[in-house]
Amino acid sequence: MLIGICQLDTAATKATGGYDSDFGAVNVSLNPRGRRVSARVNKPEIRLLGQVEDQSMAALQMFGAGNSPEAKLAITFSFKELEEHRLVDPETRVPLLNVNDQLVAIYSREGKLILGIRPPGLFCVEVRPASIGLSSQAGIVVCRYNDRALSESPG
Repeated sequence: MLIGICQLDTAATKATGGYDSDFGAVNVSLNPRGRRVSARVNKPEIRLLGQVEDQSMAALQMFGAGNSPEAKLAITFSFKELEEHRLVDPETRVPLLNVNDQLVAIYSREGKLILGIRPPGLFCVEVRPASIGLSSQAGIVVCRYNDRALSESPG
């Protein structure tokens, strides 16, 4: 599937006063209706080929209906796919997907929307290279998403 991700634009978020550099956190406040409002600014959506873990799909479908009993999702990306999108540091070989990147949608390989993620969305809470094979290099990257970004601070 194609996975739609919006990476946090730290510089733009800082420019709007929405980023706490001391804590590395996006400022969050409550609107008059008591809902969380984030000052985060995202980069444009990128679409990467990835595999959604089957056991997570049922929870994700409930999230789309407004229910979030355990909105956790794991998606596996190949290192090759990340390299093709310039999302691997060429010197350190560290993936350039980051904690707090936002999962926005899942599409078919042809680009047809399968599942849009309702706001406030799902956020990356873990990026982990895995499956180191015979070539002594990681073959896949596992990203875990949750219904709240890891580093947010009250505004």
